Amino acid sequence: VYGSLVKVQSETAQHKLIPPEYDYILLIDTEGLLSIEKREEQYDKRLILFCLAVSHLVIVNVIGEINETLRQMLILCTQSLTYLGETRVTRPTVHFVLNQKTDPNRANCEEQVEIIRHGLIENGLEKLIDLGANNFHVLSTAFNRKPFSDPNVECAALSTDIKFVTDVQNLCKLFVDSSFEIIRVTGDRFSMPTEWVKFANSVLQVIKKYPDLTYFKDIFEREETNRIRQDIRQTFKEYLSPKTFQVLIEREKENSSTRIQDSFKMEQDKMLNILESNLKQKIERYGVSENVRERSYRFIQVQVTSRFRSWEVSAIMASERDKLNKMIHHTDAELQQLAYDVTGKICFMKKTSAIDKFEKMWEHRFAHVGAEFNSEMQWRQSIDLVCRLYDVLDQDALPSSDNVLAYLPFLIKLDTLEHTDFLNQSLSKISEEFISKASNINPLTPLSISTDYLVCRSDLERSYDFLDRVELKALLDDNSGKQLTRRKIISSFGQDFFRKINNNWTKVVRASNYFRVLIKRMSEFFQLKINDEHAAEIILLQEILGALNTLTQEINQELNIFNFSMSKSMQSLLHICAVLSIALFYYHRHKTHFNKVLMSLNKNKTKWQERFLRMVVIQENNDEKNAVDLVNEFDNLLYKLFVKQAKEIIEKDVENEESKLNKYSLMKQLDDEVYEAENDWLTRYVLDQNKMIEERFDKCWEKFKEKIQQQINIIMNSYSAIVIEFFGIIQAMKIALQEKGGNSLTFVDDLFEPSNSGINSDLHEKKLCMATLIYRYFSGESIPTHIELRNHSIYAVQLQWQEIINTLPKLSDRLKDIFLSMKSSFETYNIAYIDLFLDKIIHKKSNSEVKLQKDMTNYVEKFFSSEKERLLIRIHGCQASCPCCKRLCDIDHHFDNATPVGQGENRHSCQSGHWIRGMGGIRYEKTNEASVTWCEIIKDENRIFTSTNGDQSWADFKKNHADWDFGNPRTPETKKAPYVHIWKKIGKDLCQRFGKMEFVEQNSPIPVNHFILLLDHSGSMNESDTLLAKISKLIVGNTTNTTIDPHQTNLSPWEHLLRAVGVFIRIRIQKGYLTDLMTIIIFANKAVRAYNREKLNEIDMERLRIPMSICGGGTNFSAAFSMLIETLNEIKKDSTCNDFQQTIIFLTDGEPQVRPTSELISLSTDYKSMIARFWTQGLGNYNRKTLQEINTTMEGQLVDIEKPEDLVSAYVEIADFDDTT
Repeated sequence: VYGSLVKVQSETAQHKLIPPEYDYILLIDTEGLLSIEKREEQYDKRLILFCLAVSHLVIVNVIGEINETLRQMLILCTQSLTYLGETRVTRPTVHFVLNQKTDPNRANCEEQVEIIRHGLIENGLEKLIDLGANNFHVLSTAFNRKPFSDPNVECAALSTDIKFVTDVQNLCKLFVDSSFEIIRVTGDRFSMPTEWVKFANSVLQVIKKYPDLTYFKDIFEREETNRIRQDIRQTFKEYLSPKTFQVLIEREKENSSTRIQDSFKMEQDKMLNILESNLKQKIERYGVSENVRERSYRFIQVQVTSRFRSWEVSAIMASERDKLNKMIHHTDAELQQLAYDVTGKICFMKKTSAIDKFEKMWEHRFAHVGAEFNSEMQWRQSIDLVCRLYDVLDQDALPSSDNVLAYLPFLIKLDTLEHTDFLNQSLSKISEEFISKASNINPLTPLSISTDYLVCRSDLERSYDFLDRVELKALLDDNSGKQLTRRKIISSFGQDFFRKINNNWTKVVRASNYFRVLIKRMSEFFQLKINDEHAAEIILLQEILGALNTLTQEINQELNIFNFSMSKSMQSLLHICAVLSIALFYYHRHKTHFNKVLMSLNKNKTKWQERFLRMVVIQENNDEKNAVDLVNEFDNLLYKLFVKQAKEIIEKDVENEESKLNKYSLMKQLDDEVYEAENDWLTRYVLDQNKMIEERFDKCWEKFKEKIQQQINIIMNSYSAIVIEFFGIIQAMKIALQEKGGNSLTFVDDLFEPSNSGINSDLHEKKLCMATLIYRYFSGESIPTHIELRNHSIYAVQLQWQEIINTLPKLSDRLKDIFLSMKSSFETYNIAYIDLFLDKIIHKKSNSEVKLQKDMTNYVEKFFSSEKERLLIRIHGCQASCPCCKRLCDIDHHFDNATPVGQGENRHSCQSGHWIRGMGGIRYEKTNEASVTWCEIIKDENRIFTSTNGDQSWADFKKNHADWDFGNPRTPETKKAPYVHIWKKIGKDLCQRFGKMEFVEQNSPIPVNHFILLLDHSGSMNESDTLLAKISKLIVGNTTNTTIDPHQTNLSPWEHLLRAVGVFIRIRIQKGYLTDLMTIIIFANKAVRAYNREKLNEIDMERLRIPMSICGGGTNFSAAFSMLIETLNEIKKDSTCNDFQQTIIFLTDGEPQVRPTSELISLSTDYKSMIARFWTQGLGNYNRKTLQEINTTMEGQLVDIEKPEDLVSAYVEIADFDDTT
């Protein structure tokens, strides 16, 4: 090919008016595949995928045979085209050349050919590349070898084989000739060299960023990997479940942060070994390749590491909360120890002394608790935990930790804010701080330095969230403050305008909105998570990172219009803002918990003081209060035990049922009912998706709750039975005591005798002994013959008590266990009159039973409610709706712990299928028809219109919404059926509800914009104004650059016109109007058609620089309009042109030789319906009367262009007209 001197221009062309298909063939020679030097299969596959994605024609030159490795790589990379997620050449043509074949017989290669083609067809890939049976070619060796006759010399003469040369030339001719058809079939969007370089670089970056695209050895490895990963996810549900998470946290919460980290590392390694062993069994069972095996192991390692990192952070936070909770328990123990110390030394105290002792201890203890909270240390810890989680999800987003910790003094000052609304006030302060910081950081970075980028008037008429439209327009005001002229607006819409934006970014860019929107979205997440202390902390960070990435995407969508994107410095500031806000959330949650502990301490002060006094001060008869306290504590212990058991049962069952209670499963249930549903149900299903999902969830939840309630009722009955048992035994004890004289006022005094006759009997000590006997019986301990008190006094127990106990029922183990936990309380009881004590307990029986039953019922309802709310929050967690069809995202983003929401495999998705766009109220482009297409079947070159993004190509739309997975185009049929059924049944009603859209079951063809330019090439249009212009032409030559300042005075009107047409074409291409066609008629004395229905990127402006001799120097309107009629007549007769929408642009600067009366009559009658718009342009000192007559006849729009320099403005206005209307 290098030596074939490719000539693409037609040999019959006498001048440049006969257009070739293109000017050049860009031939890219890649490195060899399977090379010994490189020896990297991954690199080879990336090379193949890149070539397939960016080429119209791919030639695979093979020496010898096509081996199995090459065949597998080609099939895999062909399939990878569907996963590329980037605009690419549609169905590139692939040719195989089998080179250096000693036997160039084609028949011998047919088997290899069919193997490759069969592999493509078998996997449904034949439509992705064009690899026909005739796309295989065989070449012999290039040289003939003739040994020298001298037998002593091992040399030979090599001569070029003329057959090889002939075959190569024929093959080159075949490639060049076939390229004409290839360019038409594959499309020509990427035929502009500068555009091709941009798009090829975009493809390259995607291939480098996503190694999965070429990782697998063949197409089956990808399927094997998906199957293995699905099994791994199921295994995760078993071994890495929320239950495992809670068990680990409960186990480790008493440890220090360092100990927790070490323990979790050990647990992580242990779990990884289990999972890898499990994976090994699956791999052996499936018999997967080494490639899939290695990848699966890496997948497990990444997921396990990220999950344990998240759990570790949660455990550290739980540990901090547990330390605070233990302060209460430690206070209780400290009081008991203080009582032991006091009574052990001086026996009992006076009440005033005991109160004074308690107050001193309390003051010391309270001061100690208050000092536990260190604001700076807590802020540092919160920031550290957030940064560690950030590393799991997005390592490159944050700057160094020093940059984050620099805000520590600012954060500490937030402690002075009102505590009742601390979180919201602090978020406002953070927002203000970063808005202030952002005021000194340029948020803009140029997308491209290309001088071809243009912005149009319609771009300034749009509404913006992050740009100031008024300030954008103000940049174009002239110094006099006069109203903007068309020339002034358009002339500034190039690099000069971009420079103005960059220089005035403080006015144009509303960077403050970046932070206001981010803070608002984070605040919404915080409100949902504020009471959910058990959720893995990484879930919150995933959601916030997803929101931040979405915000970045929204900002860049606006900036991209003006050839900018957000600067790295501003992105960094947004991420720091997010980190500090999340750290604030954790700090606030910890501080709130700490304050609750302090409140609990103060609230319990009276109770603890009373408890202490009972332990150290001799009490009067206190039997009734002791009885009440005993029953209350008994009820509380029962309740706590019930709560623990019920919670475990409900959580376990919820975990098992959770897979059926997620959004995807619920939406699938609704989808399955579509065909049997009434119209009202279908309407609600479309218009109120969330409500329908909630109702279905409620229905499933009630069934689930009813099933669990049966188990809970059994448990509740068992605890009620314990209450009955307790009061039954108390009743039996009272009866037995009465029979043994227990109702005697001196029973307690008579029951105990000092073991040492030298010690005086103390009635208060006997009361303590009575409490001890009651405890020993109910705890199941043996009945003692002697009791030793804290002051070491010993009393003997009369046999009468053993006789009473022998008559009582046997206690259940559960009742014994409950009383074992009440030992410390019994140590504070003193029972003077046992009969009165028991009587008061019996009196509480009915209240106790009712209260416990009520408390258990309330807890179950509350816990059910909280679990239901938790699941609802998860179902509502992702409220993103498809920006194209408005269907709700139904993916559970929390499953992937290593990826932020909206990125990679954790993108938003409609797993059950995107629905018909009309169901979301979307009109068909700019018509009033409802759009009946859906995301999976839209092609990259198709245009779509949304109220948010306006009119753009599908490829650009997907690029602007990279956080969405718009479905697999290979499987659209399997997902569309229910939505087609819905549309047929209620589509008309939906159209009325959405503002009287027109109901259709198939959209009308999209009108093709066909611009017909009638350009005056008379002598006056080619006059140069100055001698300088002529000299400039000789020096500079005829450049094709259309970006030269159109206000140069050294250009002829025709040159200005060519520049204006060039700008017109660039704007239409830049805005993505890839289906636009253009016909250019050049006229003077006669008219010629330079281009006829050509795509815009096929228009070569250089070819319009024709000599005056071709058309003459006069001005013949009739010739121009006759050629126009001829063009319209051809279109009228061609059925493939029925969708054409003609816009006529007629420009002249002169006086017509003859009035085109007959031609105008024909145009305004016979062809009027074919003309959508007619622009009449008069330049300079034209015949105004004639042009006004033409414009009136054609019902057009007359444009008065004063100077040639204003031509660009006039043509930009027309190019932009379609957007503004």
